[in-house]
Amino acid sequence: MRVAFETHGCKLNQADTLKLSEEFHGAGFEIVKDDQQCDVYVLNSCTVTHIADRKGRNSARSAKKMNPDSFVVFTGCYAEREPQTLISIPEIDLVIGNVGKKEIVGRVIEELNAEVTIPDLSTSHHSMNSFSTRTRAMVKIQEGCNQVCAYCIVPKVRGREKSVPVQNLINQINHLSESGFKEIVLTGTQLGSYGFDLDNTSLRHMLASILGNTDVPRIRVSSLQPQEIGNDLLDLWADPRLCQHFHVPLQSGSNTILKTMRRRYTAEEYVSSIDHIRAILPDVSITSDVIVGFPGESVTDFRKTAEPCREVGFSDL
Repeated sequence: MRVAFETHGCKLNQADTLKLSEEFHGAGFEIVKDDQQCDVYVLNSCTVTHIADRKGRNSARSAKKMNPDSFVVFTGCYAEREPQTLISIPEIDLVIGNVGKKEIVGRVIEELNAEVTIPDLSTSHHSMNSFSTRTRAMVKIQEGCNQVCAYCIVPKVRGREKSVPVQNLINQINHLSESGFKEIVLTGTQLGSYGFDLDNTSLRHMLASILGNTDVPRIRVSSLQPQEIGNDLLDLWADPRLCQHFHVPLQSGSNTILKTMRRRYTAEEYVSSIDHIRAILPDVSITSDVIVGFPGESVTDFRKTAEPCREVGFSDL
């Protein structure tokens, strides 16, 4: 049987889709592109805005239109938030949220009565060379978020923070490296708090362990908050395998708005953190995000956001 995937949203979803692809492949499915004929179509959705929701619904309808006999699976954050809305859409055959993603392969096999092998997902690994043409893989180091920013739905649709054990990450990265991937992106929602729920573990300890026990050529840390970046962490970037790129979300340059957003830093602390990174890594690339038009934002608040954007000189925004 042939299965195709479509992924919306963040790097966490990309990591989840890669894992799902491996699980379907291990169960005997052939992985095809999302514009090819398939028996199963898996849509991994985002729900960060109403536009993302609409895109998910439209994509599901398009998938069924392109493959009328296909079995359309709707998963991801939108499926976690509004399963009843989605199951009422005729083009969608199965809705499984983030919590149930591990059950998708088994449920599809059960629903289709397919003659394929259900893999032991806790122990089996299968080469991904046969269905992946990419050289960069997303590896999820944690699930969920405990910060609960005012504008973010992640804690609701992905739950509270849970760190992936270091040895599991090392095993996964080595497997991906053996499969031909050249760059690993370590992704999560709140990377700086990684390991708080594990014994004697931190983000620095995890990175050092990965550097010492893998041989993948490039490792990229997807996103950090300014208050999480100190000398003990930056020292690791002496290893050339760590990409000299930091994505540090600003969101706003107004301390009033940052407080309303429930962010844990001030605009001054943000700029100081970026200066500190560049003092140690002069050739580093800094990218960021900002939210414009946040409820209550005044013209003055907007101008305060523009100031650090000009001062920092981001590589991308």
